[in-house]
Amino acid sequence: MNIIQWNARGIKNKRPDILFAPIFQKASILIIQETWLHPNDIFTIPNKNIFRIDREIKRGGGLMIVLNKDISAIKIFSEISEDLEILIVRVQIDLNPITIFNIYIPPGNFQDSNLSKIASYIDNHNLILGDFNASHEIWGSKNSSASGKKIFDWIIENDLILLNDKSPTYLHSSGIFTSIDLSLASIDLNYDLSWSTNTDNFGSDHFPIIINYKRANRSVTTNCKQNTNWNKFINIIQQNINLNENINIDIIKEIKKAQILSQGTEKNLISSRAPWWTAACGHLRAKKRKLLNKARKNFKEEDWIKYKAVSAKLKRTIKACKENFWHKTCEKISSPKVLFKIIRIIKNRTNSNYSSFNIIENNGTILTNEQSQANCFLQYYAKRNNDSIPNISIPDNSQDINKPFSLKELEIAISHQKNSSPGHDKISLQSINHLPIKAIYLLLKSFNDSWFSSQIPKDWTHALILPFIKPHKNPKEVSSYRPISLTSVIAKLLERMILHRMLDFSFQNKIFSC
Repeated sequence: MNIIQWNARGIKNKRPDILFAPIFQKASILIIQETWLHPNDIFTIPNKNIFRIDREIKRGGGLMIVLNKDISAIKIFSEISEDLEILIVRVQIDLNPITIFNIYIPPGNFQDSNLSKIASYIDNHNLILGDFNASHEIWGSKNSSASGKKIFDWIIENDLILLNDKSPTYLHSSGIFTSIDLSLASIDLNYDLSWSTNTDNFGSDHFPIIINYKRANRSVTTNCKQNTNWNKFINIIQQNINLNENINIDIIKEIKKAQILSQGTEKNLISSRAPWWTAACGHLRAKKRKLLNKARKNFKEEDWIKYKAVSAKLKRTIKACKENFWHKTCEKISSPKVLFKIIRIIKNRTNSNYSSFNIIENNGTILTNEQSQANCFLQYYAKRNNDSIPNISIPDNSQDINKPFSLKELEIAISHQKNSSPGHDKISLQSINHLPIKAIYLLLKSFNDSWFSSQIPKDWTHALILPFIKPHKNPKEVSSYRPISLTSVIAKLLERMILHRMLDFSFQNKIFSC
């Protein structure tokens, strides 16, 4: 599992890099200093949870910890002052709790008391990452500053391990490479961590630091999606129906089987560049990297001047490409509906101000395990939804409302059904739409069998319950979540046919007035 530590020197204009650059895409945790965000600034990353603190008055500073959605975490402490910015979050990685410190000490503002404050939160499993703005020969600086010497003594006193390998982490505007970003860990974590720096600084004056945590057993998320071969799906259904002349064939079972056999994994190609990116941007970035690497190996004043000129040109080009892309996008939007949809998306973007993610508290016990959390939700929802449904006697008569369902009724139900997420049986509406006509008749027969026997297959009664956090609620409380039920598409079709018939019958017999 990769953890990225980086002083971004402004996060807003680095968002495309975080979204598209492979180094950030592969990272499970991002520890970012100098975000330069104001509390009112909205900043989100898809499929990530974010903890952050921002300066309210003075420009600059700001800290952010970005986590994959599946990582449980709780904020321990945060504070911003003139001489120290600190954000502490405890994460649960598999069964391993780790306390992550995000530290920024502004240049020239070092105070001994701040080290004591950081030390007061140190426990057994710590990862202390940040820009300390202090120099020492031990972590790669040419000289040792007074603050660097004090920090080095503090590291030893607190039994911490320095992960830095003396590679430069900071590039001064004068072209001098040095190290002021530190990565510290508890002794028990030392052998599970590897440390390296990235060669590209992505427009910052600090280089991203890559920390690999080897103890994490979680599998790397692959960019793959399930892809159904619909021709294969139809052929499998037709073959199974033709081989089995029994009219009582279980069509639901055959649909499930065909769906599984016709699925394959398709690599979901995520673009490594933003939609506004052009060949000119790529050319300038490659030129910038080449000059930067040249300066690292053998610094020359003329190369450094060229590097700064190319960097400035790249910034101007990116800005122009963004504006051009936005204007072209707006010109293509002919539908007001699409335009207002985009406006609503932008307007509804908000920052998450939660103090924890993926953590549930039950009777004073902190639950981070998915199974224990699921059981907690189950008990809560079972108490709130325990109404018994009385048995209803069905009169034996030949009214139209009780007649068998027709093919037309089924086709209308399918055409009106929304393409929502499938239920426990994994049968999607797309699968129903791709059924050959003979399979449709068998599906209709299964509906009529259920209708006349007053028996519903057990699979149709199963629902996947997904809890969604309510706005402005405590994420640690079970009551803060709204349950969403994913039920079988097959069951929804039968429900829709019954509803349509009841409405038609009611209006025809003037039970309801228009």
